[in-house]
Amino acid sequence: MTRLGRIWRTPPRWLKWILGGVAIWPLCSVGVMFLPERTPALEHLWLAVAISVWAAWFLFLFDAALSARVPKEKVRLWVVVLLLGHMFAMPVYWYRYVLRRPEDREAARGGSALPL
Repeated sequence: MTRLGRIWRTPPRWLKWILGGVAIWPLCSVGVMFLPERTPALEHLWLAVAISVWAAWFLFLFDAALSARVPKEKVRLWVVVLLLGHMFAMPVYWYRYVLRRPEDREAARGGSALPL
């Protein structure tokens, strides 16, 4: 396995928080749409926001489909949830499967993880 593959499988804490920022970014950037003035700089900013939101959406979609962190019986569910509720579902997915992996929840309880 490549080094990038090992990092993605068990990301360090700093990478988890960067991915959390990526998950929250679409919700925070909605305000750009409602600014009253339309300037060329604002249109470029809006284009950058749109591209970054799409990139974040694909990142979490592929992670849900290919990651070992998501239980096999929930992969299809998360792919559909991320497809339909993308900017609202990304922070939830990040919290459940990136920040707090199932192994972390199991260790915190001191026993086997309950199915969620």
